[in-house]
Amino acid sequence: MEGSETYRVPKLKGSENYESWKEDITSALKAKGLWMITSGKLEKPEIPDPNAATAAKREYTSAVNHWKDKNDRACGMINFSIEQGPRIHVGNIEIAMWAILKESIRTVGSYYSTPGN
Repeated sequence: MEGSETYRVPKLKGSENYESWKEDITSALKAKGLWMITSGKLEKPEIPDPNAATAAKREYTSAVNHWKDKNDRACGMINFSIEQGPRIHVGNIEIAMWAILKESIRTVGSYYSTPGN
């Protein structure tokens, strides 16, 4: 599903638009094949035993590179769809940002709301 499609997702401002933002960004991530990693269903591969066969180590390297690529793309999409205020909670961390952002919006609420928006 990767290609040049662009998905316009209104930026997350805070609790006032979290639910609609969540629906939009979830749809965009699914369309780009990035939802499994965002939701945590595609977990980062575990490092093989140091005594594992060379083929197993190569397989791990390939799997972890695939995971990192998807993670980077998902993090980028999410970061580009968040206003500066809420973004301080997620920074440049791995995909755990989804869970952190969700909890931050619930606890901080409309702290980041812009008057009149």
